[in-house]
Amino acid sequence: TAPPPPPPAEPSATHVGRLCTYEVFGQADALPVHEAEDVCGERGGHLASFHDRLTMRGVSDVVPEGVTSLWIGLHDRHIEASCNSTGFIWMDGTPTDFENWAQGEPNDWLEGEANCHNPGEHEVAGEDCVELYANGRWNDQSCDSDRAFVCERDCAAYTPPPPPPPPVATA
Repeated sequence: TAPPPPPPAEPSATHVGRLCTYEVFGQADALPVHEAEDVCGERGGHLASFHDRLTMRGVSDVVPEGVTSLWIGLHDRHIEASCNSTGFIWMDGTPTDFENWAQGEPNDWLEGEANCHNPGEHEVAGEDCVELYANGRWNDQSCDSDRAFVCERDCAAYTPPPPPPPPVATA
């Protein structure tokens, strides 16, 4: 077995967001999710979480030319989601309060077809990790695929926005 490649020295691009600094590692540094999360951890963070479109767009805008997708820190490895409701969670433990799936996603694609009714406990897993496409949409993908990735570090504490007020009853 060949030794693992050396960890990336520096990110290809950086975006300073409202809550975190985001570091994008390009195609030359592509890794499977667990190795990408290790790199982020060594840098004091996690694979990125997004809680609003503005932050996600800021990161998308600095993705290097030629990178079509990159790992973010969303997954459903703990419990298989269905195609209609998601059990996806962020690796950094923050709430899943923003999602931006591509049309028809997530679909847990496995062996050429949507794997929507896989309970995840006794069957082979399909797609349990999430990549961010260059257009800002998300896709579930096999965690073992090599992808560019985005780390978050130096994050301020995240406080979710309050829920909207209940509708006013009219007579």
